[in-house]
Amino acid sequence: MEKGATDFIATGTVAGQARDGLEILRSAGLIRSVQSAAGLLYRRDYERLDPERSLTPPPLDGRRRKAVRCDVGWTERGRRRGLFIRDLEGVIQRRDPTFQGALGWRPIDRVGVAVWMLREVAGKGRSLRALSSDPPTLRRMLKGLRMALDCSSVAYGTVSGRR
Repeated sequence: MEKGATDFIATGTVAGQARDGLEILRSAGLIRSVQSAAGLLYRRDYERLDPERSLTPPPLDGRRRKAVRCDVGWTERGRRRGLFIRDLEGVIQRRDPTFQGALGWRPIDRVGVAVWMLREVAGKGRSLRALSSDPPTLRRMLKGLRMALDCSSVAYGTVSGRR
């Protein structure tokens, strides 16, 4: 593991960093800019499909607000994005050795470390240190996230000819 990763895992911080997990890892040199771009595209899609978004409390004044959609194809595009995310996570799970599916007894085993990290760090913007403080666990999570971001960069077309 490179020096930046060792320093990050030991201290958990990068000087002058943002709170966003992807930005922290990119500024520490632990993920490439191509991986960061793919993570941001995943976040855009994840936020559109976020099931917790509908849990927003109603306005305090008690008035009901009507949701207005811009065009007829809005639900079709949302359905296509949902299928894309599902297929992308399926590809990642096939490459992830930690994925156990229905045999897993913990939620993380049912989706695999790579998909879980993609959802938490790229989708929700959480940092690795917010998820664990154990150095071996952080290394395993970073490895899974890198693999998931590599698959995402291919799926989103952000991968370039040079590395």
